[in-house]
Amino acid sequence: MLTLAHRPWEAAMERYIHNANVAHYQHLIAESERDPKCDEGRHKMLLTLLAEEIAKDKKPSKLADA
Repeated sequence: MLTLAHRPWEAAMERYIHNANVAHYQHLIAESERDPKCDEGRHKMLLTLLAEEIAKDKKPSKLADA
């Protein structure tokens, strides 16, 4: 079985998806804040998802395990 160290494109793809998720959640949160009929439950869920995605930056990389 190949590790991520042997397939750097996987690490690049993970980084791309992570950055896209962060940008997407930020966009949805901004839309939610502008909506006068803001759904508080949805807004809190989006904030949680964004926080979880950002927390992934603080975890050790899978490449470090290889």
